[in-house]
This record gives sequence, structure tokens and C-alpha cells, in this order.
Amino acid sequence: MKRILLFLAFGTLLACFDAVRGVTVSAPGGAGHALLFRDHVLLKKDFKDFPSTALTFEAWVSSSDFCHAGTIMSYAKDSKSTDDSQRIADFNHFVIFDPRNLLACHDFKYIDLRPDPKNESCHASFWNVSKSESTAKYVERDGRWHHLAVTWSTQDAGLTKIHWDGLLVASAYTHKTNPLDPGGAFMLGAEQDCFGGCTDPSQGFYGGMDEVRLWKVVRSQDDIIKHMRWASGLENHADLSAYWKFNDPDSDNGQFRRHLVAKDSSGKGNDLSLLSSPGRMDAEISSGGNSMRTGYLNFKNNLALNKNMKAMPERSFTIEFWARSKNLDKDKPDMQQKFAQIFSYASQHAQDVQGGPDFMDDAIRIERYLEDFSPRLSDSKATSTRGAISVHINSNEHTDSTRAQNWIDFDAQWLDDNWHHVALSWNYDDGVTRLYIDGQSKTPFWKNAGGILDDKPASQGGVDPSLAPRTTRSQAGSLVLGQDQDCPGGCFSPSNSYNGDLAVLRIWDRVLSSDDIKRNMLRERPDSESGLVALYIFDAEGVKDAASGEPVALDRTANKNHLELRSNSPQWVYSYAPLVKPDGTPVDPPAAGAAGHAMKLHDQQVLILPNFQDFPSDAITVEFWMQSIDTCRPGVPFSYAHGHYEKEDNSFLIFNYNSL
Repeated sequence: MKRILLFLAFGTLLACFDAVRGVTVSAPGGAGHALLFRDHVLLKKDFKDFPSTALTFEAWVSSSDFCHAGTIMSYAKDSKSTDDSQRIADFNHFVIFDPRNLLACHDFKYIDLRPDPKNESCHASFWNVSKSESTAKYVERDGRWHHLAVTWSTQDAGLTKIHWDGLLVASAYTHKTNPLDPGGAFMLGAEQDCFGGCTDPSQGFYGGMDEVRLWKVVRSQDDIIKHMRWASGLENHADLSAYWKFNDPDSDNGQFRRHLVAKDSSGKGNDLSLLSSPGRMDAEISSGGNSMRTGYLNFKNNLALNKNMKAMPERSFTIEFWARSKNLDKDKPDMQQKFAQIFSYASQHAQDVQGGPDFMDDAIRIERYLEDFSPRLSDSKATSTRGAISVHINSNEHTDSTRAQNWIDFDAQWLDDNWHHVALSWNYDDGVTRLYIDGQSKTPFWKNAGGILDDKPASQGGVDPSLAPRTTRSQAGSLVLGQDQDCPGGCFSPSNSYNGDLAVLRIWDRVLSSDDIKRNMLRERPDSESGLVALYIFDAEGVKDAASGEPVALDRTANKNHLELRSNSPQWVYSYAPLVKPDGTPVDPPAAGAAGHAMKLHDQQVLILPNFQDFPSDAITVEFWMQSIDTCRPGVPFSYAHGHYEKEDNSFLIFNYNSL
């Protein structure tokens, strides 16, 4: 009888082996640290000394991601143009795009347009020189490190060159010769479809980045080859505009969270902040002739988080807050951002579930639609979704079970950039879900109830407001403001971020009446706190620095469910880039700590044990640590086969770590 134990992973599978005795903390090697991006960004606005008439961008990159057109670097102008084509070109002021087939583009409306009969795109400029569809590939199945260098200048018809590990592999006469403007938004890890934001998750960079250098001159190929592996010796060079070595945590014994800034080694002071937490400010909020002065948090690609919430509502609830976000100009829609995630609570079901997942990434989720999806609805007079509020109750978006989704959309008509009071209530017994904007009830017009879709225009009375009746969620879970959780307390995307303000957030374990909501809208503390399980007032007393030095928003109830204020930033990791010492010898690799080593696998490798004689028979537990940046494929970290194909080849299978 054939018996096989098979481990397979796309990306990185971690299983600890051979712990090193006597060593408690691992240590970086001579290459120091790198940053690991998974649809993360680093952003520096108002980059005043950005290169103008010539530049060279260098970086070591490592990626095994073949399914995203990742963006390594983008630089955008703060465009004031009313012409859409010009605005897009301004946001593409300089872009280094898609490591699977790299393009470097200055002031192009289209980066990679196919077909392109008019030769309008950046890609066409490279094709016109080489007559080849391919430029340079920096993605490898094994995540091998490669050196990237891009040069451009206003001379020679905007000549742009791409170097791969020192070799010139592509060039283009782009005829884009306007100087680069100072004061733009510089971003690592994503392309900007508006100034400093509007990123697209399909264009996020997934992989490692190290030794990023930005020069204000065109470096020769000889200079690139000579210095690309140098681990030191270029600091404070006169021709550098910025140089991020990403070695800030090198001497701190693995305490990565203490390091919230990537220092600029060029001497120009262009540090990159990894932690741009929501900022606290004060405002006068008015409604119906009354007003309230209070504090608020401003969110922009950041979040407030508590991974260990307690006493959250298991059954009925009301959630209310004040919010202010951008005006949705119908004539200038967002090009990429479709949703703004305001409130996300993830937890287990509080009861056993038959035929569905135990985990709910959307136990409670509140989002604002930024785009009109009404053409997807069945009625030709369908309500526009632009400015609508979508509510998810005891739902799981990331599962193969169609019955696991429960959401309902309300005709909120939140189109302006004024303060609005948002209140959501849900009743456990009948599932009735109600949304109030500034105390006024809004009509639901579209919903998915356990996989059954229904829509009816709000003008015709809308859909039945009942959703997920008699379902429960655990009182312990993870709460996030300003982002959507696709896994507990994480898996965030900049494209889902809430860009706006929040004030006076209250969570109740009961349904509030319309009168209750109206009466207390403009009070920081309600006249009765019966059933109040969390209260966040973002004034000077409600936002403090914790002992760690990081800011927190305090829960004013006895539950003390305080929120960490943080950003969605890339992760510090040890660098394996092939750098050298000043004498040309390779730098030392990282040193293992007490956790020992791990195995890094990709789709051309397996660990296999034939003839596994004592595999568990009637009960089994499989456990391991793993990490992967792959979000595209149904990876298989573990399988056991006992027989032939389509017989017992899947005797035990752990399948699709993106939706286990």
C-alpha cells in the first residue's frame, strides 16, 4: 500500500527545525534588515528635493509573486488639472511598475495598454526600441534577490534605461522630457491614482525590498555594477537625494516594533515613517441648530486596533459614531478605491455552525461605497450605490460557502464632506437591521442573506430589513477602525482604507430607539449608559501614549477595550540580499536564535516521506508555523495520500491557506 506525506507551499512555509542551544535571540547578518511588503506602502509627501532633470533609482528586490502587477515606486504630482488625462499623467509623474515585466514611466497616461495601436503607453516606448514584449523580470519562484536600477533624464529624448543585476536589459526614448516637479508624493510599494493614495491592490508589491537609493544623476552602468553590492561606503554621497538601508533594527535584538522610521542615510533627512497613526484633533460638530465640541481621529491608510476585545455584543447591538469623509464628486470618481472600511469586528461564531465556517471576518462590518454599482442590480431604476452604507452581520466574505455571506446596503446618500452621525442597530430575534443618518432612518435596497440576493429600489420601499436572525458572534474578537480584516487583526489593504474622520464611537449590547439616538447624538456621554460596552471619546484625555510609546484610544467603560493607533506598514525582516563588505568579500548571513531555522518552499519544491507506516488513523492534529506573501493561489501546505489518483490521494489535505 502506498503511503506518502507531502508538504507543499507557494510562498514561504515555516516549520522550526534544529533549535540552536544557548542562543536566545537571532541576529541579522551583514546585509542587515529589509522590508517585506504585502500590499503595504511607505509614503513621503512634499518630497522637496526629489531629483528634477535626471535620476537613478536602485533597489534590491525579492519576489515570488506572479499574479500582481506590483509597483515598486511611484512619484505623483499634486495635480490641479481639470482634464482627466492630464490628472492621470500627473499622478504617474514617475512610476516603476510590474516586476514581472518591468516598466519605468514618466508622465504617461497609460503605463501598460494592450492593444495599443496608437503607441500611447509607456510599454510601447520600450517596444519601439527592442521590438520585444519583454523588458526585465525580477520575480522568481524561489524569491531570489535581484538588483534593479532605473535611469532617466531630460536629455536624449527622455532616454530611460532598466538594469537587471547590473546588465542593461531594456531602454526607451520616451520623449517625456519635462522636469520632475518638487513637492510630490513619493511611495514605495504601490501606484498612486490620486495624490498620495487611491492605490489598487492588484498593483501592490508583494516581496522584499532593501538598499533603496535615489540619485539625482544618471549613474553609468560601470558605477551601478561597481557599487550595487556595497553594504556600506555610499552614505552621505553628494549625488544622493535619499538612501534607505532599512537597517534601523540591526542592534536591537529583534525588537522590531520599536523602530517606526526608516532613516535616510544620504544626509538629506528624507526619513520614511512606518508608523503614521491616526492623528487626534478637535472640532465643533453641529446638527439641527445644536452643536458639540469634541475630539476626533483623522484616518489615512492607518487604523485603530484591539485584537483582544471582550464583552462585545453576542446578540442584539447598536453602533453609533460621527464621521466625516471626502466629497464624492460624480464628475471625478475615484479610479481605484471602491469602498471605505469604517468599522470591522471579526470573531468566531458563539455557537456551532453546520455547513459553514466557524470564523467570521465580518461579524460586524460597516463600509461606505465610493462608486456606483447599480448596473449590477436587476431593476433599471435601481438605487445608486454611490454614498451608500453597506452593513455585514455575522458574515464571512472569504469562504467557498455561499451561505456564509450576510450583508445589506442602505440608501444613505452620503455624498458630501460634512460631519454625519451614523447609527446602526440589529435585533437578534428577527434580524431587523436599521441604519440612521443624522437621526433619520434610511431604506435598505440590496442584500445578500445567506447567499440569496435581493434588490428593490429605495423609492419603491426597498428590501426586507431582516438579516441573519438568531445568529451569534463571540464576545471575544478583534476590532479595527479604518480598515477591513481579511484575517483576525490583519490582512489589510491600502485600497480598503478609510480616509476621513471619526468622533465619539459607542457600542451597545441592545437596540436603541430612534428617540434614544436623536437625544444623545450631540453628547459625548449619553444620558443613560445601560448596555454600553465600549465608549471612545477622542479628546485629549481619551488619546494617550501607552508605556510602549505608541498612542492608544481609551475605552471609557469598565471593559477597558483600548485601541492601538497604528498604520498598515511593511514588516522588518532579515535581509539575504547578496551584499559585500568594503573589501569585496560576501557579508555574513543572519544567525539563528533559539527558534532555530525554517524551511522556505516554493512550487518547485516539496518535502516528502514515502511509506509513512504510523500515520494517525482515527484522530489527527496537524500544527505548524507558516508565513506566506502569496494571496493568489490555493496553496497546499500539507497532504497525505493513501492510494491512487482520485481514490485516496487526498486522504488528508490542508488546502488553500488563503481560505482554509
